[in-house]
Amino acid sequence: GLRAPASLQAVVVGGGILTEATGCAARGLGWPVLASYGMTEAGTQIATQRLDLLDLPYVKEPIDLLSCWDARTSDDGRIEIRGDALFSGILKREGEEWKYEEHRGEWFTTSDSGIVENRQLRVSGRRDAMVKTLGELVDPVGVGAGVLSLSAGNIPPGRAGGVPVP
Repeated sequence: GLRAPASLQAVVVGGGILTEATGCAARGLGWPVLASYGMTEAGTQIATQRLDLLDLPYVKEPIDLLSCWDARTSDDGRIEIRGDALFSGILKREGEEWKYEEHRGEWFTTSDSGIVENRQLRVSGRRDAMVKTLGELVDPVGVGAGVLSLSAGNIPPGRAGGVPVP
């Protein structure tokens, strides 16, 4: 219920999908939230919603690619990125030793599923977060977002989620 300071011009939110319910609730309290997409391997944001979207009701997608990045959708539906800020390699621990593994190739295939069209990104989920339940692959993040959506505002944002339980 905390209202945003009047001087605040924009809040770029990352670290996970900013759901429609949370974004709308934030905007209702005056928080000028914009969704973004980034990752450690990029060292920065890859896509951020435009400031002019603050004049419209909040929607979580699409998210515009920054000019320094290219992205595409792989054959299996994953987001692939390339750009000058892309990581050059990673350190991996092997026993007591650390080993540097160089990134090969121009493109990096993320663990995120999505669609890239006209330099706009739509993220549909994380491949590495999927769990198998009764033979079906289920996205716990999507389940949590669905519960919030179906609650028609009766469950406040951040109060429900999907969690895999063995």
